Amino acid sequence: MSFADEVKTELKSVIPLPKHCKIAETAGVVMLSGNKDKPECWKIDIDKTDISDIKSLTDSLADGNKDVGFLKKPCCKRSFLRGAFVAGGQINSPKGDYHFEIRCDHLYQAELILFLMSEFNIEGKVSQRRDKYIVYLKDADYISDMLNVMEAHVSLMSFENERILKSVKSDVNRKVNCEMANLRKTVEASKVQCEAIRLIKEKAGLEYLSEQLRVVAELRLMYPEKSLSELGELMEPKLGRSGVNHRMEKIIETAEEFKC
Repeated sequence: MSFADEVKTELKSVIPLPKHCKIAETAGVVMLSGNKDKPECWKIDIDKTDISDIKSLTDSLADGNKDVGFLKKPCCKRSFLRGAFVAGGQINSPKGDYHFEIRCDHLYQAELILFLMSEFNIEGKVSQRRDKYIVYLKDADYISDMLNVMEAHVSLMSFENERILKSVKSDVNRKVNCEMANLRKTVEASKVQCEAIRLIKEKAGLEYLSEQLRVVAELRLMYPEKSLSELGELMEPKLGRSGVNHRMEKIIETAEEFKC
């Protein structure tokens, strides 16, 4: 079962208690499924009065009226969005790219869903895909908020757990990549330094260098794999990275004299 199917299965188990919420939820299903003549609901028995209320609600919404009685309360707005998602929604697994959408047949439906989302401080966007209007979210925080609004609390926990896992993996990979980059820089710098020291040793001997520079040069040849900070720890007295780096620059400058 896909993550979208899991979310829809959970939403179908949510039972809105007030009758006005049941009508709002069913209206969301009816509007997005296009089945206005025989509205179906998997949760409640639909009587003639309910059918009349649902048709009245969907007709009013189709006329662009968002300020209707059945959608004034936050609970009814949640219920409508829940029904709309069950009828026309899709959500990616949080293991992949974050994406949430509700497919609409008409622009007014998309605008209504955007409006209801904004009532919960969720900023959706709309794109047109062939003859459909797609209300979508790509921000993980908004998707998380939307799951909460629709009362898909179990799916929300799964979504958040996967977000945490991805964040941890991302942090680990970032640190590993950073360490590898630093290691490559250390190796490349050490190679240049060792070549300069060997050139001086070959042309004039390390005694040509001052005592301070000679100590650094000898340590570098002995420990080509160590960083400048680690070389500084081996010196007596100990020397900081910047101090070791300054002496290495002097050694390289000296080696340049022998290349002429």
